[in-house]
Parts: sequence; C-alpha cells; structure tokens
Amino acid sequence: MTIIKGHYRIAGASPDGDSVRFYPDDPTVWEHAGIAVKANSTGGVQLRLDAIDALETHYTPPHAPTQWRQPTELGDGASAALLDLLGFTDVARDDRGYVTSATPDQTRGHILTRFADAYGRAVAMVYPGGRRGRATDGSSIYLDVPELRRSVNWQLLDAGWVYPTFYSKLYVDLREDLAATAAPPETPAKGCGPTTRRCRASRCGLEPNCPTSWSSCPSCFAGWPSTCPSTRPARSASPGSPPSWPLTTTDCSQCRLDRPPLSTPSSSVADRPCT
Repeated sequence: MTIIKGHYRIAGASPDGDSVRFYPDDPTVWEHAGIAVKANSTGGVQLRLDAIDALETHYTPPHAPTQWRQPTELGDGASAALLDLLGFTDVARDDRGYVTSATPDQTRGHILTRFADAYGRAVAMVYPGGRRGRATDGSSIYLDVPELRRSVNWQLLDAGWVYPTFYSKLYVDLREDLAATAAPPETPAKGCGPTTRRCRASRCGLEPNCPTSWSSCPSCFAGWPSTCPSTRPARSASPGSPPSWPLTTTDCSQCRLDRPPLSTPSSSVADRPCT
C-alpha cells in the first residue's frame, strides 16, 4: 500500500464515523501512485475509511423526499470517536452538522491506500501523527496485522462504534483479523450491550430477540462476507461483494436502509429476500 503523509482538517466539512478530509504534503502524490481521487480547490481529498462502516449522520434513502438520520447517538458517537482518535477536541458544529471550529485547526497524520472509490474518495487505513521508521512519502508499505491494529479504522471497530464492511481488495489476513475483532466477546467490552453484546452500530431493531448474532447477520451488515447462523447460506462468490443470502425480512428487521426498523419479529412482514 502507498503511504501518504499530510494532515487532517475538518473546519467547514461534515465528517462522520467513516470519512474525513485529508490534505497531503505533496499534492502530486496521488498521480504518482496511480490513485484517481477528486481533490477540492485547496487540495483536500475525502477519505473513505477502509474495512469499516458507521451509521449515517446524514443519509437520503432511494426515493425518500427528505434526509434521514440513523440513531443520533450512534452516528454522532462514531464521528466524535474518529475525530478524538485523530487528535481533535472541542469540536463545534452548526445545525447542518458542519464543523465550525475545533482544537487544533488541523492535525498531522498519514494514510495507507491503494485505490479510490467511485466517488473519488481515497479508501484508506488512517493514522494520527507520523509513522515509525523511515518510510518516505509515496513509498510502498506492507500492511500486516500489527500495523492494521494501530489504525484508527481498527480502533473504531474494536470500540464498537462501527461494523466491518470489506472492499474486494482488502487482504485476506486483514479480513480475518477484523472479523475476529468484531465477533461477540466472551465478556462484554466497552461499547457493547451487557446482555446481547451487540455492536452499538447494529442496524437491527430486534434485540434481544434477533435470531442471528450481530457479528454475522448479513441483513445488518450488508457486504460483509459471512455466514448467517439462522440459515447457514453459502458465502458470496466474490469476497466483498453484496451477499446473496436467502434471508428474509423476518430474520432481521432492517435488511434495507430505506425501511424503518421494526421493534419485534413479525409474521406479517413480507417474506422476501434481502437486497
């Protein structure tokens, strides 16, 4: 992966729990690395944190006339945790969620990335401060599990603020570690409920009655190649692609983001596959 050094700046932006704006020291580094990002007029590039997903602080579902907010305490909590890990304090936002001030104005950091998504966001492992060793800006870095665990991505997952979502290019050994990190612990960890040990970012409204474990229900975590314990379907053919489980909406209350969650399982819910 390519190491890119720079700083994070959040004033005037609306960072959530899995994205933040990054300004490289060398604006030409993207071209040299062959990464097709979309930079703003001041050189800032939106990052999409690799391997994780957070609840949305602002989200407009297909065909919805207005913007939705998923549970505020979870989406805002993930965003606050991300900014704290990057070194920001005293973050103030306006009514639209845009940052009006923060201490400090910007923080140093570096990222490890290989590609950009369809929106021109660099998909990256994100780190505060400088990197240990003598790696030069724009050079190639081998990302192993110990280095992964130093990332903000992994720390957010470990704390329970986000859930795993894997791009197809994510290495297998990193996937395995992230999946193990997200699995329900033997004893409740910080950020997990004392009874069900579900991730606080779970999209289901069924706890404690959901028939699946939060870490493996593809209805809750679309795109994470895993196996639902309720039906034991086969994994998706290609890693990281949307699952093709034969699950129904009675298995999980919110297999699609554009449908409001239910409080309990109900036989009246249409028995159709999740999409």
